[in-house]
Amino acid sequence: MKSEVEADFVEFVQARSAALFRSAYLLTGDYGHAEDLLQTSLAKTYVAWSRISRPQAAEAYVRKVMVTTAISWWRRRSWRNERPRDDMPETAAPSEADAITERDLMWAAIRSLPPGQRAMVVLRYYEDRSEVQTAEMLGCSVGNVKSQTHLAEGPAIAVRLRRHDLVTAGGAMTDTLEDSIKTALGRAAASVEPPTEIVGSALVAGRKAVRRRHWTVASASVVVVVVASVVSGVFVG
Repeated sequence: MKSEVEADFVEFVQARSAALFRSAYLLTGDYGHAEDLLQTSLAKTYVAWSRISRPQAAEAYVRKVMVTTAISWWRRRSWRNERPRDDMPETAAPSEADAITERDLMWAAIRSLPPGQRAMVVLRYYEDRSEVQTAEMLGCSVGNVKSQTHLAEGPAIAVRLRRHDLVTAGGAMTDTLEDSIKTALGRAAASVEPPTEIVGSALVAGRKAVRRRHWTVASASVVVVVVASVVSGVFVG
């Protein structure tokens, strides 16, 4: 990558990395996973940087990569420590309950969702994207977003919150559920301090990704030449 183009990438990362990291944290529910996710996504963006013409397009690109990467990691690596549970821990004793707030319980419930549902909740209620935009980000139908977010807002979260009186005895969600979700996500994002070395690690990871890509292309070219030579020799013989 040319120095002036790389400078544009660095400027973008410096300006937007904190906000991107907070979204990564909400998508993964874990600080370390969020660091890995953002670094991987920025490295992929570095490789594609020459095809990105505007800062707005760059941010949209990174955010889409973060969402799809987070989901694919969970499927491939199986983050078993984050698998959703059918219930949450029993209600704390009165002496402990004072320290537990509704937003803490809501955030715990959101973290317990599978990454795909969690991504939909983050996109809809933290990034304030429409159902159409969310579907485009996730590469699925609008109908799927509607059904999944309905599930996330209703039964999936209700089961986890019923014991904590955040839903009615019959399981219906409170009128302020959407506000509670938005508040929980906003405060969870604000509670984390982004890493200080994002720019440097993004550059290192991006340059390595470029070298791997060049090596892969070069190796593929060698294979093509070898195969062509063998085939040519067979026909000549």
